[in-house]
Amino acid sequence: MLRKYGNVSSFVKKRIFKGYPFSRPKDEKTLNGGNMKRLKPVGGLILAASVLCCSFATACGKGAVPHTHEYAVVAAKPATCETDGNTEYYKCSCGDIVVKSGGEWVKSSLKEVTLVGGHRYSTELAEVEATCAENGVKAHYECENCGELFVKEGNAYKKVKTEDLATAKKNHVFDREKIADKYLLSEATDTTAQTFTYSCVCGAKNESAEAATFTVGKTLAGYETEDKSLYDPSSFTLSLYDAENCVYGFTWAVKTLPARPIVKIAKKGSLSDDSIEFRACYEKANSYAHSSIGNAAIEYYVCKAEIALEANTEYEYVVGDRYIGRFTESVRMKTADPELTAATNWRFAHVSDSQAEGNVKDGGIGTGAAYGEALKCIANDRTNNKFILHTGDVVEYSMYESYWANMLGENFGYFAKMPVMALSGNHETTYKNGSNETYKHFNYKIPSQNTERGFYYSFSYGGVKFIMLNTNETDNKLSAAQYAWLENELRNKTEKWTIVSMHNPMYSVGKWGSDPEKNSLTLAYQSQLKGLFAEYKVDLVLQGHDHMVSRTYPIKADGSAAAETVENGYIVNPDGVIYVMNGPAGDQEKGRTSIYPHDESLYAYAEGSSASSWAEFEVNGDGIKVYVKTANLSGGKILHTWGIKKSA
Repeated sequence: MLRKYGNVSSFVKKRIFKGYPFSRPKDEKTLNGGNMKRLKPVGGLILAASVLCCSFATACGKGAVPHTHEYAVVAAKPATCETDGNTEYYKCSCGDIVVKSGGEWVKSSLKEVTLVGGHRYSTELAEVEATCAENGVKAHYECENCGELFVKEGNAYKKVKTEDLATAKKNHVFDREKIADKYLLSEATDTTAQTFTYSCVCGAKNESAEAATFTVGKTLAGYETEDKSLYDPSSFTLSLYDAENCVYGFTWAVKTLPARPIVKIAKKGSLSDDSIEFRACYEKANSYAHSSIGNAAIEYYVCKAEIALEANTEYEYVVGDRYIGRFTESVRMKTADPELTAATNWRFAHVSDSQAEGNVKDGGIGTGAAYGEALKCIANDRTNNKFILHTGDVVEYSMYESYWANMLGENFGYFAKMPVMALSGNHETTYKNGSNETYKHFNYKIPSQNTERGFYYSFSYGGVKFIMLNTNETDNKLSAAQYAWLENELRNKTEKWTIVSMHNPMYSVGKWGSDPEKNSLTLAYQSQLKGLFAEYKVDLVLQGHDHMVSRTYPIKADGSAAAETVENGYIVNPDGVIYVMNGPAGDQEKGRTSIYPHDESLYAYAEGSSASSWAEFEVNGDGIKVYVKTANLSGGKILHTWGIKKSA
């Protein structure tokens, strides 16, 4: 009512002194028997915005003494966790309550107008056991509305503080035999083996003078008689272990217990015998040897090192074994530039489904030739690709270490100079797989999780947030833990661009995306993730598995396609998420060249697969340009070019 008048005084003149508080509808007259009273001040003030009064002459209380009800409006107030709220109502000093319902004044009660507050308790959050590195947390509950913490005592909830839930750290237990320079007490000599002190699972070293020790390997004299070929590095990969801090991961395999596995590295042009050495940690791994008469189990060792390097600097390095004297050829690499941003013109390459075979006709040498054609183009210095993003299925049968060794060995010159950021495909996890294959062959900084069927992680580079999902962790959708991690990563991202990568597709014109007999997992991921990706404005989703080349229109939260505004080859401010597939990076003998029936309204571009195909993504300020290419056609060919652009 007040908005009709310029100020409170005008309201008073036009309403109070005319002798009625409202516009005098019939309902008021009926309720009061025609008796009206002027609007009166409440508590000495006219509360024009929040309190109005109306008066009705009726009998009130005991006896027949008439009482004029003076109703003051009680404004609506939402309920909170700590207090009740109420709907708007009118109350007399005698306690009488009326509400307006459907244009009528109706007597009510306090119970009817009250909105009951209270905490909304979560399910019990399980106890987190204390370790030697971290305090523990008692089992407790959290209010889903206000975030307050509670413990349950009988049937009652008791509010507590964060510090009330903490349990003290445990003492260190020094029972781990970890091979690292941090725990080295003495190097091997002609008469003694390497000696280390035991460590705790948290990484702490036993500094006690009485610390127990253990020896590893042989004496230097003993190594002289070894078959030195067993120590030759194989299956080598380079990775961005921690891109933001310029920490690189080095991974390789050897056939026997390593003696002194190292990375020897120096700035370009200065590599020598005196260059800095970094000891690699190692652990035993299991795999199989490929044979026509049956698979034979084998053991080998995985060596890993993480090295912090100067940014934007050229290095050269070798990996191998210092005691044995067997090393790879020297390789040159250039580290990441910390000044690289989304405003800087830079590129990365996306590959998928290289599926290299490591044996030809039962043990013959062969293998990543088709993938090598793509890598040759990707690693060309003129393209200036900073790294390769691989969306899974690196080799055909990951259970055979020879497949990894041959494929990575044949292409060592490419993998040693360019980091590979890979995720797990089904060929690493569920299809004739070994165990922990992605973990064995790549070195990334990953959150705590079970790695037997791959892993998920994220990294940032040049103004882009890369989120690498594991679609093989379960047989149906992402696990609750991975989903919670994903949502947290999306919620807290600060980069200009967000690119999510996954092996199993959400949108594909191949059989795994479009065949009703094969696409149940695709539909499950659509149901689980399309709304989440749209809500947090993911820009691109890179996919694999289906060996197609396709791009959707921007997909909205409801799964429908949004219209595109295209300027100079760029989709401008797309209203949704674009899902991309760039074909197989390897041979196409097992490929899928046919496009399956699909909802054409969702796809801006689609074609069958081509061998040795990949895409280069050029990040250039407000835009990302995509060049989809193939290497095995005459002279190579650009299959498709497109881009996205968005305002700041």
